[in-house]
Amino acid sequence: MEIYEAHRLVYHYTSIEGLEGILNSNSFWATHYKDLNDHTECQLFRSYAAQELLQPFLKAIKEIKKDLTFSKQQLLKRKGIYAIAKHETNALVNAIYNVSFEGIDDKGKYVDPFIVSFCSHKNDDSYTQQNGLLSQWRGYAEGGGVAIIFDTKKLTELMFAEIKAHGYTAHGFGDVVYQGDEDKEREEFGSFIEIIGGLTESYLRGENPKTGHHFGKFVANATRYKHQAFKEEREIRLMFSPVTEEFIKLEGKTEEDFPYASMKPVLTRDRAGKEIKYISVFGSKRLPVKKVIVGPCADPKGNLERVKRIVGERAPVILSDTPYIP
Repeated sequence: MEIYEAHRLVYHYTSIEGLEGILNSNSFWATHYKDLNDHTECQLFRSYAAQELLQPFLKAIKEIKKDLTFSKQQLLKRKGIYAIAKHETNALVNAIYNVSFEGIDDKGKYVDPFIVSFCSHKNDDSYTQQNGLLSQWRGYAEGGGVAIIFDTKKLTELMFAEIKAHGYTAHGFGDVVYQGDEDKEREEFGSFIEIIGGLTESYLRGENPKTGHHFGKFVANATRYKHQAFKEEREIRLMFSPVTEEFIKLEGKTEEDFPYASMKPVLTRDRAGKEIKYISVFGSKRLPVKKVIVGPCADPKGNLERVKRIVGERAPVILSDTPYIP
């Protein structure tokens, strides 16, 4: 199912200054994943995958004990089946993660994700859909702020125009899977676990199965998996990983191999004294704004008039009824 089929509308909570910048430029600042407010970004899936792959490794070891490499047989004798299964599981998952996100030795990494966050209120009550979510007003709309409501299908069209115009090693637009939601984990990640689980026997025999073409799926999963503490955010996210000189070097290519895609520059900005990396995405066409909600604040009427001046005729502007003063 496409993201716009599951979530017709998405909400982006920001300050009034953020609204003005977004509408004036018709673009978003996608933030580097290491500069987001969750230090476990893109790392939790590593432990999840290792946990889920443990049973396939245990099964494989029991079936091919005699075919193991000499070093693995020695480890098996010293520490037992469970220990070697856990060791080999972690080694494989860490290798995939490090090649994808960190790079190994002097080689570059395949991806460097930048993220734009939205909320879905599809399954919330009508009050939240009309007035916004209080936790979002508290967290992302200092001084009142706004929720910009976008048409998800049209945002998807802009995403494909963006990746056609610029070089990206990975991209995605999907809902976040929160740690502990076992049904959603199986639904979204089960196919990847099954594929990698099917390679365990080959891996244990030292046959070095090729996992390179599975990096994209690993990255897509890792960038959508978040700590359960953030569940109430109902996050939907756009992810872009721009082609870098590191990636070109890693693939043994040159910039001429990307004739139709200019490399997206990585920019920096200051946030409370810390340098934040970001890229600017979209910008060529008007963003599909459906409505703007002005958040609760000490001067709601003043903020409402200010936002109406910024938005103009682009979309309706309404005032949230939530009685909260930040």
